[in-house]
Amino acid sequence: MKKVLKTFVILIILLIGLFFIIPLFLDTDYNLKRTIVVDAGKDKVKAYMANFENFQDWSPWAEMDEDMEIEITGAAGSVGSKYEWEGNEDVGKGTMTITDVSEDTVKIHLIFKEPFESESPTYYAFKDVNGKTEVTWYMEGEMAYPWNIMSLFFSMEETVGEDFEKGLDKLKNSVEELAEKPVVEESPSNIQTVEVPTRKFIGKRDVVQFENMQSFYSDNYGAINSFVAENSMELDGRPSGIYFVWEPEKGQADMAAVMPVKGLSKDFNEFETFELGGKALKIVHMGSYDDLAEPHNAIESYVKENDLSLEGPALEEYISDPGNEPDTSKWETHIYYFFSK
Repeated sequence: MKKVLKTFVILIILLIGLFFIIPLFLDTDYNLKRTIVVDAGKDKVKAYMANFENFQDWSPWAEMDEDMEIEITGAAGSVGSKYEWEGNEDVGKGTMTITDVSEDTVKIHLIFKEPFESESPTYYAFKDVNGKTEVTWYMEGEMAYPWNIMSLFFSMEETVGEDFEKGLDKLKNSVEELAEKPVVEESPSNIQTVEVPTRKFIGKRDVVQFENMQSFYSDNYGAINSFVAENSMELDGRPSGIYFVWEPEKGQADMAAVMPVKGLSKDFNEFETFELGGKALKIVHMGSYDDLAEPHNAIESYVKENDLSLEGPALEEYISDPGNEPDTSKWETHIYYFFSK
């Protein structure tokens, strides 16, 4: 009996020893990457993926637990937006938080809390390919020693890689269905002459390269929103863009990301102030921001044909929130050109 017990103890010690020795020779890091081409513009795909409200539509794990509890906080598609989930043993529990949004990437900090604890930098990369978008889904991580021994029985590359492929296929179908919806063409009949009440705006002005405009907006809108809330200000409209000079030959614009604020009576060190109002040509554009050149061209043609003199910068007011409305055909933008006869 003692011999059997001794043998059993030795086996246990050997197994424990192997558990700690074998992982010393195994990798702790893992990297996953899967790519797909989506037949839609880069801005449309990026806006769709950056909005956590859409994640359930293309997540490869959503169908594993239809009763999964989800909470989404923060401004959609912006730094700080968070997706929290808790479900059955197949999906576990964790969070995803957007940490950076640039012209070509959306970076996310992924934290698993259950059934194991782990943190993984994740990001989506976007590349224009002849009007289509190449989307790459990356995930990096580390299986801490000695738990990296699980790599002997579980392949992140194969198992999670297959999930990535499934998710990207669902993403492609969802976005391309939205992209197929028709875009309404602009025409002179859509142009109105209006009297715009004078409003004051606060924001940031800079000369911005075209490829950096989206990140310029997203970074500054977040800062302006925080400033407005901290100072108990009241907004007087929707997020807007003011365009002072448009230079296509240089690929840049002198512009400002702004918010209209009621009762603005002083200047601030953090932001510049602007005042706009008066007689203007107005056009309402329904559709993606990729197509905004068309209404601008329509107004500029109207100005020339009617021999009008423009005064001051152009104003774009973004009525719709792309974070809450994935269908780009429903994005509403009001464009104003101030003029005098």
